[in-house]
Amino acid sequence: MIKFNWKIIKIIFFLSFALQLILIAHRVSFDLNLINTFFKKDAGLNESIFSNRKYALHINDLIKEINIKDYNLEENLLVNSNEQRIFEVTYPIKFSEKSKFYFVLNKSSDLNYFNLNCNFKKKLKTVSLYECNK
Repeated sequence: MIKFNWKIIKIIFFLSFALQLILIAHRVSFDLNLINTFFKKDAGLNESIFSNRKYALHINDLIKEINIKDYNLEENLLVNSNEQRIFEVTYPIKFSEKSKFYFVLNKSSDLNYFNLNCNFKKKLKTVSLYECNK
């Protein structure tokens, strides 16, 4: 009868399990800094949005600061962006085409919102907020 050394089997099992965890973490680009920010507010949201889509966070900041109940987005922001991400970040605040609050990308220089009876409210790094009288 063959005698198994259970200590060696446990060590081999533990090593293979640890190596598999390292492999999985490497494949999904796991960052150890996520553990440090785990308890901070909106930590996952900040990490999941790429730098070219930070306007979604800026829109959310303006919504919270001014206490907006609904909002509208400019045409360029709807067409050229991933508006679904904006809707996810700003939930439960609703998108409405009839809203008087209008978010505009700062790089949208082809549109003049002053002619639309809109008042400039605030500007952040990537977006500006206008309040329009309908």
